[in-house]
Amino acid sequence: MRHPSSMHNRLSPIVLAIATALAAPAAFAAPASNALPTNGVVTYNGGASVVANTSQIANNPGVPGLTTYSTGLTINISGTVASANTPVVIDWNTSSTGTTLNPAASGGGFNVGSQAVASFVNSAQLSGNTPTTVNVLNIDTTGNPSQIYGQLDMHGNGGTLWVANANGIVVGSGAAIIAPGGLGLISSPNATSGGTLATSFTSGTAAINFSGATAGVGGVTVDRNANLSGVGTFLLVAGNNNVNVATTPGSGNLYIDGGIGANVTTTTGVMTPNDASGNYGDATTAVLVNVGTTASPYANLTALVDGNLTNMGSLTVTQGQINWINGTFVNYGTLDVTPVQSPLQSYGVLGFNTFTTQYIPLGLTSNTQTVYGNTANPFPTGNFENAGTVNVTAAGSNGFVFFGAGFQNDLGATLNVSGSDYLITSSNGVTLAGIQNSLSGGLTVAALGANSVVNIQSPVTASTGILLAANTANISSTVTVTTPGNFTFYGPESGAAQMNLASGGSITGANLYLGTQGSASPTNFVVNGMMDGTSSVLFGGANTPTGNVSGAGSITTPSLTFANLQGSVNNIISPVIALNGFHVTGSGTNGAVHISVTADSSQAQGVNLMVNGNLTIDTGGTIAIEPGYLPNNATGGTESLAPANAGSILYVQASGSITATDPLAPNNYGGIAVPNTTYGLFQFPGLVYLQSGTTLDVGSLTTPVVIANAYSPNATFGRAGVFLIAPTINYNNGVANAQVLYTNGNAGVVFAAPYNGLGFPNATINGTPSSTSNLMPQIDFLRAVTPTTTYPYGLELVPTDTFTNANGNQQQFQTFLNLY
Repeated sequence: MRHPSSMHNRLSPIVLAIATALAAPAAFAAPASNALPTNGVVTYNGGASVVANTSQIANNPGVPGLTTYSTGLTINISGTVASANTPVVIDWNTSSTGTTLNPAASGGGFNVGSQAVASFVNSAQLSGNTPTTVNVLNIDTTGNPSQIYGQLDMHGNGGTLWVANANGIVVGSGAAIIAPGGLGLISSPNATSGGTLATSFTSGTAAINFSGATAGVGGVTVDRNANLSGVGTFLLVAGNNNVNVATTPGSGNLYIDGGIGANVTTTTGVMTPNDASGNYGDATTAVLVNVGTTASPYANLTALVDGNLTNMGSLTVTQGQINWINGTFVNYGTLDVTPVQSPLQSYGVLGFNTFTTQYIPLGLTSNTQTVYGNTANPFPTGNFENAGTVNVTAAGSNGFVFFGAGFQNDLGATLNVSGSDYLITSSNGVTLAGIQNSLSGGLTVAALGANSVVNIQSPVTASTGILLAANTANISSTVTVTTPGNFTFYGPESGAAQMNLASGGSITGANLYLGTQGSASPTNFVVNGMMDGTSSVLFGGANTPTGNVSGAGSITTPSLTFANLQGSVNNIISPVIALNGFHVTGSGTNGAVHISVTADSSQAQGVNLMVNGNLTIDTGGTIAIEPGYLPNNATGGTESLAPANAGSILYVQASGSITATDPLAPNNYGGIAVPNTTYGLFQFPGLVYLQSGTTLDVGSLTTPVVIANAYSPNATFGRAGVFLIAPTINYNNGVANAQVLYTNGNAGVVFAAPYNGLGFPNATINGTPSSTSNLMPQIDFLRAVTPTTTYPYGLELVPTDTFTNANGNQQQFQTFLNLY
């Protein structure tokens, strides 16, 4: 599909020139002004009498604006026939030998000059003198295109009129066709004398077969200056290579077959594709429709197209009546997509072709017309591009459904949908660049396929929810779900997914579920815009890892969760870590936010957050140490208990207060030593840095919490230790026997006031200035010991080898970390 930068905002002169060229008749010399069909042979009459009279000119059948012609041919069909809709087949060829209808020494074929009229007058009757209809098929077998520049009409007792020519049909400027019962124009390779088109027509179903079609041969053109206002019931145009319909419309349905093998009912023009492997063949075709700008000029468009389909005017499409493959349906005009009015099928639908997925709205069934593209399996519907206006606003409509290869709403285009919008693509993704009116329902965009992309480049608003399912989503505009609707994004295919929120983009909804479904591969996020979850923002889930979250954007919410985090959360804009931090703003009570981080990668991770407001934080299911293993008695060694992401960094700053709360992770320290395991552990396998602008609480009076980041006797330099920075620090609020902290054997522990540009002043710890009293918790360092019954894992968590720092706090093997 075209990139939006190359889209047409309006019908440019270039586009109009292309459309005009496509709609112009093929480069054939027009027939003589007095040309008439000649050398006709009736190959099937169903019992009717068929006689041609060149001296008889039928009266003008009452269509306004038609010329009275002086040169004409009348084919009278009369007699008693056995049944209604009796078929009549006439072969118009080059030889006059044996011909009964207007024989001529030279020429031949089915042509009508600009000053001529060819009339079919039906006076056939059933037994009992009851007038009845007949259906007339004219086949031109001369090897030259049939050209109609004058008047062609059928009147009398009614019926349908058909012209077929394997070499093409041109309805030129100034032509007028009157066929109240319906008109069919067919250019297919099987339009031959005695061919399958002729024989099948006699049974009431015309078989159109494009097998053996030759490039550049065939096709149908109806000029924009031709007058088909006298065509009623239906207009069917079928051909290969090029099919161009640009004319004054009639009052019935418009049927277009662009290169798809099909069966057509001769009384109604209704098409049924029959191009499965072994049946009727297909041929590549480009179809252009330009039937004016009058609202709904035809009651409905039904199309089968193998190739590109272009609409320049106004068309109405009823659910499931257009199938196109191997190309793009481009709408430059106005397309009204109306639903089938029934309790369950009240959606306007484009595409389908047995496209069955979990995203089909409840009650909506697949299209009964299936296109195979000469294969044994159904062929996928092609791309759709809207460069004009698509309306899906009919009364009783629940919304709009698109199933195809790709969907694009161009810059300057308009998509008017009432209810909900389902855009489901198989390979080429979805781009929304033009105007999308606000949906009273929800928006579902599922871009399936390994490389499918969703691009949101203009505002999108829905009331009940927005779902984007794609391996890549690029959002550069506003995406809004009115409360209480939710926004969801995930990758539906295998492999890592990616969502990019540009600096000018935003996502707003009650709950933002990001990467919460889909494959077991991680979902990465680049957030340079704004996310606002009025109730919550959730990254990842139990079965869907969160990859990297980066960018210079922000998140506003009362509840932020990084579940199953296997990447890092960073906003790195400076080599000074204190100047960084992914920006989060609380929107709960008193501007607070609760953040939960479950870090469980196979390598070290970094979580760098900067919170505007008050913060409550837990480390979810993160563990600082794996469950213990028995010593390896064969070697005398022990199993490693450090988790795979040992050496990670949790660096969190908040302008307001910080409370470290009891998370979900299990306490895996019980067999290492005999620590106090009564209270919950705030675990993280690496550096823990919490800096508050006001008060920092670790636990509370009712729920004491122990910080535990000990994962080995010797941790990686710069990726270990505990730093609690705030003017006021409360570690378990002085609860007896709870003042303990577990860290690595070579790590540092710092309680201090925020950095003031020169250093870290003393903090007030548990209600007392740290310079006057030793109120830091007991620090238990992890060290290796000889395995014994007491220490079966060869590790201990007790403050044995200690020293006292300048504040009188005992520590072991201390290395103060470089904060920058």
